[in-house]
Amino acid sequence: MDGRCVLSYGGDCCRPDLALNDYLDFDIVNRPSREPGLQHWRWQRGSAIALTPFGLWFIFQMLLMPDFDYQTIAPWLATTFNSFAMTVLLTTLLVHSLLGLQVVIEDYIANPLQRALIRITRFIGIAILVAAIISIFAI
Repeated sequence: MDGRCVLSYGGDCCRPDLALNDYLDFDIVNRPSREPGLQHWRWQRGSAIALTPFGLWFIFQMLLMPDFDYQTIAPWLATTFNSFAMTVLLTTLLVHSLLGLQVVIEDYIANPLQRALIRITRFIGIAILVAAIISIFAI
């Protein structure tokens, strides 16, 4: 053996009889995860990537605004592209924030309350998103 070993699950002792090369034959090391953590990670990164161009678009649009009163914002938001882009921005922002809140809840809240709090935050987030989208298209 070349000194490499795999830590046993549930313990922190290194067993020299289980070399990493022994596991490569069984495809344990390189098999895809069946845990939802990988999917969560992909959604978090994907929403962050989608937020970048829409967030920059929103910042530049707000910097170019001469005034922030209703008479200026309403016609700007009434255009098709701006209402679509704002809807996509708010949706990706909601997805990204809910995924982040889920991680915080899973890490810092006791196990019996986790599912209930995650469902409550999702319900509140989706209610806010629906109200925002209705408000955008009502203009």
